[in-house]
Amino acid sequence: MNSSRTRLFASLRSNYLCSLIVMMLLPLPAFAQSILSLHDQVQQMYVAYYGRPGDAAGLTFWENRLSAANGDLADIINEFGNSDEFVDRFGSLDNNQLVNQIFLSVFGRQADAEGLEFYVTSLAAGERTLGAIALDIVNGAAIGSDDHASIINKITVANYVSSALQASGANYTLAIVDTLRDVLEDVTADFSEFTALYTSIDELAATLANNGDEPEPIIFRCNKDSSCPEVLITGDPFATSNNLPQAFRGYGDPSLEFDPQSGILWLAYSWLDVVTVVQGPPPEPDLLVRTHLARSLDNGSSFEFVRAINTAELVNHSFNAQQGWLIHEVPTLALQPDGQWQTLWLQYFNPTGKEERYEFQYNRSLAATPQQAGDSQQAWARTTSTTAAFDAALRFDGIPEIGNCTLHTEPALFTHEGVLYLATHCLVVDGSGRRPDLERLVLLRDEGSSYAFVGNLLNAADFAGLGGNVVTQPDLSVSRDGTVLLTVTPKLFGEDPEHQGCVVLAVADISQARVARDASGAPVRRAVITAEGNSLGPGLCTYDPNSNTGVLLVITTFTTDPVDIEFSLRATGVHP
Repeated sequence: MNSSRTRLFASLRSNYLCSLIVMMLLPLPAFAQSILSLHDQVQQMYVAYYGRPGDAAGLTFWENRLSAANGDLADIINEFGNSDEFVDRFGSLDNNQLVNQIFLSVFGRQADAEGLEFYVTSLAAGERTLGAIALDIVNGAAIGSDDHASIINKITVANYVSSALQASGANYTLAIVDTLRDVLEDVTADFSEFTALYTSIDELAATLANNGDEPEPIIFRCNKDSSCPEVLITGDPFATSNNLPQAFRGYGDPSLEFDPQSGILWLAYSWLDVVTVVQGPPPEPDLLVRTHLARSLDNGSSFEFVRAINTAELVNHSFNAQQGWLIHEVPTLALQPDGQWQTLWLQYFNPTGKEERYEFQYNRSLAATPQQAGDSQQAWARTTSTTAAFDAALRFDGIPEIGNCTLHTEPALFTHEGVLYLATHCLVVDGSGRRPDLERLVLLRDEGSSYAFVGNLLNAADFAGLGGNVVTQPDLSVSRDGTVLLTVTPKLFGEDPEHQGCVVLAVADISQARVARDASGAPVRRAVITAEGNSLGPGLCTYDPNSNTGVLLVITTFTTDPVDIEFSLRATGVHP
């Protein structure tokens, strides 16, 4: 028994009694499901073929291949058997041993004589490949049987191992493969020590990470030159007046989303302009924001304008008759599990000629394609701080865990493993004023006509550790190695600049709102991006692994004489 396995199971035994008590109080994990997700089907093949949990990059690669094959494992399964790993491990086995090894890997038992003879004969006659046989074996496990319970338990543990190693930043190397195979060998149909095993896996992942396997975060400074080029959108130039640049212009609040079916990379963003309604003297210009949509047909090398999702609207408040603008900003775009596209954004009321904002709420648009975003719009979600004049369908304050949130800002949609999530900043105000010490970045699960609280991704202590009084503009994505990423902009009140660039964090388990943390409890950073810029400063980042731009960042520059504010969208080339 190697040293890693010794440490792992020593920890398991030491936690056994405690875990039994815990498990008597907690419901058992929900395992058996008749339909596996694409991710779980790929993990199942790793278990069947290699006897180990999949590494993050491999899981992502094969999941994408499976998605492109419309979920047909038969299209890809034979490629598993052509890998160097399989040949090195099993290449010397005869047909009897090869088939029996699959039974051992997935069910933890020897093949029955009848089944073994059938599959070996089929393999020898060339009627089935070993990959097809592996697929037949796992699909032949009847729901409710010990074989089915065994494979579901192994997939469950394998998913936890893959996620824990990925989140910790530990390298998945050949040195730990045998240890991980040993872990799965001990998971059978009647295995019940999940709590203790998960604790041990976390400890192993942390040990590997702390032994120097954790990669250093990428550090990048974006300069306004060719090393961090500006992203311009064909057909949507910056705002002008009398052929001169408007004093408030540019693109802000970007949100990238890739469509795997069409291969189109979509970009939702805020577009800036100036209009003066109060002529004065002195004139009081209004800074207007509305949301637009662009697309890229070349993975982010260029973007072209598609449409305006909405526009700034001049209205009279129905309760107090105050004239003002309905401002729309911070759009976020996601492909829902049901195949619809959702666009969500922040709306608020801004009285003309005043630096004042209130009536915050989220609006949304559901459409069959991104091109239809904005055709149908709905006032969607608000808190008690927004009056009934803006009658949103949902009330965030009806969710007990976020009942003290005065308002929500900076939405971020994210679809992962068949679930649509919403990250939103909970802003708290009481009789003493704004309370950043009570604020947090919240994760909700979209349930169609309502939301369910998942957890807090970050709290006030995390904000301080990341270099801000709060963080703003969350963005959820997946890295090229399969790690779920959370990108935020730390913000320091009253500083110049307020925005302190972008920090990209690893997420350990999005389904539990659990950010990966190091031994000290601090969030694990995958990248830190800074830039020049003043006033609002650099930040407001978004990322999609399919975009050649890497992380997109906004640099804000401000001058006072004359007043000039420009938002510049930059391609950092950083892939966290």
